[in-house]
Amino acid sequence: MVIKTVVADDEQLARDELCFLLKDFQEVAVLDRAINGVEALEMIDRLAPDLAMLDVQMPGLTGFQVVEQLLRRGRLPYIVFITAYDQYALRAFEVNATDYLLKPIDKARLSTAIQKVRERMEAAENMQDRIANLLNALRGQRHYASRLSVRGAGKVLLIDMSDLVYATVEGGAIYAATPSARWMTSYRTLEELEADLDPQVFCRTHRSYLVNIQQVAEIIPWFNGAYHLKMKDEAGAEVPLSRTHAKKLRKILKW
Repeated sequence: MVIKTVVADDEQLARDELCFLLKDFQEVAVLDRAINGVEALEMIDRLAPDLAMLDVQMPGLTGFQVVEQLLRRGRLPYIVFITAYDQYALRAFEVNATDYLLKPIDKARLSTAIQKVRERMEAAENMQDRIANLLNALRGQRHYASRLSVRGAGKVLLIDMSDLVYATVEGGAIYAATPSARWMTSYRTLEELEADLDPQVFCRTHRSYLVNIQQVAEIIPWFNGAYHLKMKDEAGAEVPLSRTHAKKLRKILKW
């Protein structure tokens, strides 16, 4: 059995040390290394590894935020978190049978983690529920952004998240729409912005759109099972809702 693996850690020394230790495990094939959460998410999408070893604290997206994005997509590899978290968080890992490695990494502990992954792969065990339960247990420690910095007319403004109607990507830039204007943000991807937002309020509707469900005025049937969402901004913008994302939004809004 070969365990195709992606390693993600923003600290080069830690990343190199882990990859060096993994060389002694013949069943582990390291496909690539990511230096932040955004790169890790792209790498997992592209390479479809069996295992992702994710540092909890990374720029762009944390290890937890990467996993949240993967859960939303329904494509989750086996996960081993790399962490320096306190005992409360470690207890949450243990209760949900989710493996973790403490820094600095102990080789014997790494061997145990790899053995667990091997056993779960052989048993074809689905870890999605356990990972979701872990994130729920830790969610009390999460603080979603309440304000968003945007740029326009040569200045930086702060807007309340409740005033964010939708966000979209155009020309490689992420724009935020408020009831009366549209502004450029400093986010690099919609995934990065989505990770900072409360998932009970903000929902992905399309690969290029993220909406505040409290700002939806009307759901308009479209072609081939898709829809348009008419928003509450002054322009009455219509945002596409793909057939795939409509299933999730239908559950949230119960229409």
